[in-house]
Amino acid sequence: MAKGGALGADPAQKHRKHTQRRDAKRNKDARDKMREVAVLYKDTGKMERKIEQFRSISQTRRMTAAERERLSAMEAELKDVLQKQKEAGIARVKRNPNEKAVGFDPLAEAEDKAAL
Repeated sequence: MAKGGALGADPAQKHRKHTQRRDAKRNKDARDKMREVAVLYKDTGKMERKIEQFRSISQTRRMTAAERERLSAMEAELKDVLQKQKEAGIARVKRNPNEKAVGFDPLAEAEDKAAL
């Protein structure tokens, strides 16, 4: 007996593949929209600190070509994000420069509860 190739594709398998392709396209559109929205609310302070770190390299030594290229790419990205935020009318979030960017600390929360 001949296998599936001689008889043509299995209709159920063909339908599953078609559904997967359709869902992948739909999901791609949703992901693109999510990325656009994420750019509007991106923390520019973190980006600015990274740029300052790269600029401080030039004070201690010569920057390599790759570092200069990375710095210019980061500056262009920051400029693009700021422009998109301005066009959307979203105000920049100003953070305290002394504030550390840390995640959830369960010990700190336990200490706060114990102090009460």
